Amino acid sequence: MNKKILLSALVIGVLYTSCSKDESSPAPTAGGGGGGGGNPTPTTTYVIAQDSTYDNANTNNTQVRIFEFNSSKKLVKVSYKWGTSTTFNQWDTVYYNAGGKVSKVERYSTGNPVANMVNNYTYVGNDLTLVNESGIDNNSNAYTRTRTFTYSAGKAISQNVVYTVGSGNNGGPENINSITYSGGNMASANIELDLGNGLQWVPITLTSSTTAANPYYGLNYSSDDFLNLFNPNNVLKAYVTAFPNDPNYLFVDNSYTYSNGRVATITDSSQGNSRITFITYQGL
Repeated sequence: MNKKILLSALVIGVLYTSCSKDESSPAPTAGGGGGGGGNPTPTTTYVIAQDSTYDNANTNNTQVRIFEFNSSKKLVKVSYKWGTSTTFNQWDTVYYNAGGKVSKVERYSTGNPVANMVNNYTYVGNDLTLVNESGIDNNSNAYTRTRTFTYSAGKAISQNVVYTVGSGNNGGPENINSITYSGGNMASANIELDLGNGLQWVPITLTSSTTAANPYYGLNYSSDDFLNLFNPNNVLKAYVTAFPNDPNYLFVDNSYTYSNGRVATITDSSQGNSRITFITYQGL
């Protein structure tokens, strides 16, 4: 996975909160009609039904996902369709532990009864501390990957990734430390990148909307979706501050449209891209 996709699998594209993000309808103003002292707060929860990401520069990067939830409003399956395919030929199955937190995610492909990727999750209290991943990479090599999170004052402050077998590392930011927060969202961090002279730590700055909810926060199934792991609000930009004028190091440059108070489209213009994601919702 290249660094653009992974920092975008910083955005789209989880600090694990046991159930999917509730996007309830706005509550009506108190004191409405009737003798009970106002209208009741709506109980409908809106969750993502589907998102479709189109890459105008490369149709092979087009991705459509369908999200399925159980009666407890927990995400249990994500189906994928890639490129110009007309069928959904890959899917993730999500499992939960007795405490209602994601315990395992298995990825399957059509025609293969054996999962080609398995993630197992470990917690200390409410904090996700370890994800052990095993699978087959794009070069058909078996690999394992351990992703460890550390915390301070209830906030994740670092991620360490170790590949123990195979060639699962295709580049891009993996190890992250010195994470700071502002308004609940990540504000800055150091990321380990290979900039042509070997791995080195470089600072990254993130900006976010403080009022618009991130529709992917809390979906709980993708451990490498780093921005969505930790940011309850939409991230507008993420850029390596060592190269502030180089568009190659602007990882995320998002703009949003809204419908009924929820994100309807996300346009990513970073690195000369023209990627747009359309989101539809369902009420539970």
